[in-house]
Amino acid sequence: ELYVKFEESASMSKNGCMTFIRKDIYDDMEKRITLGLQEPLYSKNTSKNDIAPWQDKDNGPILAKWHAYKGLTMSSGWNVNELFERLYEKKKIQKKIELNKESVVVVSDWGAEINYSDCWTNIRSNKNAETEVEYKIKKMSEMDKKDWENYTGKQKERINYSDGEGFVSEEFGAYLEQLLRQVDKEQVTGCLSSFQIRLPFIKGMVHRVDFKKYFHKNNIAKIKDCYGVLHEVDTIEMILTESMFKAYRWLNIKFENKTGKGVEKEAKKEAWQYYWGQIKEYNHSLYISEKNATRELVDKDNKDLTYTKLNYQIIHTVGFSEAEIMKLVDQSFRYKKKYENNELENVDKLDSEQDIDDDFYEENDNLEDNEERKRKSSHDWVQMAVKENPKFRETAWVKEELKDASNKMIKDFQNGHLLIRGTTRYLSTDLFGLMQYIASNLGYKENEIDKVEIEPQATLREYQFYSPGCKNLDPKHNYGISRNPHIARNEHVMLKPLPVGTENENNKKLRHYEEYFGKLTGVLMVSPASLVAQRMGGADYDGDKVRLIESKIYNIPLEEKITDSAGG
Repeated sequence: ELYVKFEESASMSKNGCMTFIRKDIYDDMEKRITLGLQEPLYSKNTSKNDIAPWQDKDNGPILAKWHAYKGLTMSSGWNVNELFERLYEKKKIQKKIELNKESVVVVSDWGAEINYSDCWTNIRSNKNAETEVEYKIKKMSEMDKKDWENYTGKQKERINYSDGEGFVSEEFGAYLEQLLRQVDKEQVTGCLSSFQIRLPFIKGMVHRVDFKKYFHKNNIAKIKDCYGVLHEVDTIEMILTESMFKAYRWLNIKFENKTGKGVEKEAKKEAWQYYWGQIKEYNHSLYISEKNATRELVDKDNKDLTYTKLNYQIIHTVGFSEAEIMKLVDQSFRYKKKYENNELENVDKLDSEQDIDDDFYEENDNLEDNEERKRKSSHDWVQMAVKENPKFRETAWVKEELKDASNKMIKDFQNGHLLIRGTTRYLSTDLFGLMQYIASNLGYKENEIDKVEIEPQATLREYQFYSPGCKNLDPKHNYGISRNPHIARNEHVMLKPLPVGTENENNKKLRHYEEYFGKLTGVLMVSPASLVAQRMGGADYDGDKVRLIESKIYNIPLEEKITDSAGG
């Protein structure tokens, strides 16, 4: 039989994996994953083009993106519908929450026009035109005309403040947690609150937030989506931003061409109905590809102390002296000793009282990451055994496991992967700013005519971040934040934590962050106006992770060495 190349997910591309399927079923599969947008290639109605006619001229997508978005259906993850059916049969769950064209709302992106003059960047200047090139970090407002023209041809740019990020309701978030906790052996301390999702042409992060409470508090009865349709607040289970729905523009064009000019509004409504009609026809399901579980180490005696890893690139670009690096190394070896003494443990170790559906793993041996998870968690089981009975520490098996873990740590240290006080989190926009934008711009009263005017509340300043659950942060100090891949010195960021939880009058104005987002222990929020995401290698908010470093041994010299330490 003849096989032809098919689609692949982003992780498959990174790992050099390709898929091939039989030629005779290719068109049917493409129709399913593109929801009918792809023209047939191999059937009797063969098209000469790789993409459909509605994508002609300037309407079409960049082909690389078109194939990347088709590849979303190849992503691995938890099939939410499948989990429900399985657990419903075992009477472990009773009620299903459906996603459809009424309960899922796509809203226009939150954004603003930014003046680049308040940013920093690397500027190349020829010290010696033949042999040397010197890079200098400059504030853009201090550039001369030549530098500015070399960097960019414009001084302003519209920035998407909500790129790849949205919300799920408290009810739907609890539903997802109920499903995942019964089948996932890697548990997480606290509630599951952040989910990376996949649907055909939909990707990004959604966070579990009680937005219904906030909307009702501000007398908002309905929210207008980007199609002009008003949705009852109580019926909404998921709010997506336009940047998360990759087929938004293409479907609009398809139906505007179909219905003719002058009926754009009706065409858009029809496009959204068409999308969910195709989802139902082909039995597509919401997938959860990641959640806020980490494999960080936590101090047994103080659960607020967590540990993460630096890497060589981050250390190198700061320009630490040898003495400063040795302080970081010595600190890592002290933490290694604590790990060997069983004083540190993985924060997501299995809760022995959790009701896990073990049959799921026996029947799904081929899960992509199942064996990898088992391998990674071997030391977790050693720790649990020693906790139950300290005498296990004297057994040959446990001693060998601890020795292997110790040797691996030393190899990591040699490669610049130093253990340090800190945490790894999803980079997030200012979620209160996003929720406030939706309320003030898209919120309506019950009569569907009057927009609601809300009183603005304080949001993150450009020099601040908010990391829920981090209890040992001093709002007077700057903390290093970094992301991989890390290339250049100007990607280092230092910000101050949001001062919540204190009693002075100024900080009481910020209590709404704890009220609505205190449970989001997997995120680190920044002000999108600070351009922190853009500085860190062009990050966005659809699942990119950053490290928050809490160690003074790292942060004090970092603040001295980088030019743009934050102030407030």
